Amino acid sequence: MQERSVKPQGVLSQSQVLKAWEQEAPRLLIKEMKDRNCTYRDLAERLQVMGVYESADRLNRKVNRKTFSAAFFLMCMSALGVSELTVPTNQQIMDQYARTK
Repeated sequence: MQERSVKPQGVLSQSQVLKAWEQEAPRLLIKEMKDRNCTYRDLAERLQVMGVYESADRLNRKVNRKTFSAAFFLMCMSALGVSELTVPTNQQIMDQYARTK
């Protein structure tokens, strides 16, 4: 018989952890766009060169919904010319999530 694991008090649920990480992807994308003075229109044009046809408005909505795929994220990073990305630690993500709740 398997033992059920008990979550320590104060520890986030798996769905909360996933939600925290889901919020990080658009934050990173927006940061990279700002660092490059890239608008959603610019990003749409760069993605078109790669064969991805999304309007600037649709890109804006997709990013602001905060639930896009990893493939979309990677395509955007490539379109922006990002060759290296610093991924925050889980603790950094959880701390940031706690501040936004």
